[in-house]
Amino acid sequence: MTDTSQELVELITDLASDATLPVAGDLPGLWPKLIELGLTTVGVPERAGGSGGTLHDLVVLVRTLAAQGVSTPLAEAALANQILGESGGEIARSTIAVLDHTGGSDTITLSAVPWARHCERLVTVDEDRVGVIDLTAPGVAITPRMNLCGDARDDVSVPANAWQELSGPSTAADVLGRLALLGSAALTGAIEGTYGLARLQVQTREQFGQPLIEIPAVAGNLAELKVALLESGSALDRAVESVTLEATGRTTVDPTAVTARIMASRAGTRAARIGHQLHGALGITREYPLHHYTTRIWAWRDEPISESRWLACLGELALSQGEHALWETLTA
Repeated sequence: MTDTSQELVELITDLASDATLPVAGDLPGLWPKLIELGLTTVGVPERAGGSGGTLHDLVVLVRTLAAQGVSTPLAEAALANQILGESGGEIARSTIAVLDHTGGSDTITLSAVPWARHCERLVTVDEDRVGVIDLTAPGVAITPRMNLCGDARDDVSVPANAWQELSGPSTAADVLGRLALLGSAALTGAIEGTYGLARLQVQTREQFGQPLIEIPAVAGNLAELKVALLESGSALDRAVESVTLEATGRTTVDPTAVTARIMASRAGTRAARIGHQLHGALGITREYPLHHYTTRIWAWRDEPISESRWLACLGELALSQGEHALWETLTA
């Protein structure tokens, strides 16, 4: 870990140390501080009104927030602002969503838009185009909804003419790759938090006069949880080496980002299961923080694109590039 990364981890850990769980659908209390520190514009060049920084910096921030059990729109806001900045658009309270073309010819309807009720701009991406919607424009309707862990995931209905295609240098494939990578970072952070709680639980709780960790089955489960964390983290690290915040003009999503996203989803499913097994009944109580991680894993593993769709994407990449070439890319 670089000195900069360590400083970012320490900053987020300090900010999150006294964070309280917000009312479902609301932003956490530390969100204004993240904006004040310029973290929502990490990756946006200073000449475009941002804070500068790299994709690796943003990944560290997203992962650390999730590892601290805090859910924020940081990934969505930073990525949306980066796209707006490179296209000459106005940086604002922004979010990003995957656009599925639903609704009539005069209306666009989007489901489960992250934190839409708190934003002014919505950047959209589909397989071919990147666009923007002014959420404060006339005719925009936002229906508040939430996901399993209480994050705002709103339905948005807008007049079709409110959507404008962005002419920035990033292709839809570039944006989807970054979206996959940041989703992987958030899931890896939640797995990390789950592992930390589980390790503390089995090391400090005793049964029959000895710590739970002395029981072979318990030690084996904890080791399996650690393996899940290492798998997700390794895939994330490999993807960070390949994916960039700079536009590359890709026509297909970076396979390392897709793989990292799939690995994080699968590792998260195992981590949540084992985490609850190691905690027993304690893990399902509201007062104990395990649910801050496991409910987020269950929600985030299929947001905003499901694991099955990422698997289909990886299959398409294997067919188009050939298995050998894809393997070389993933293991280079």
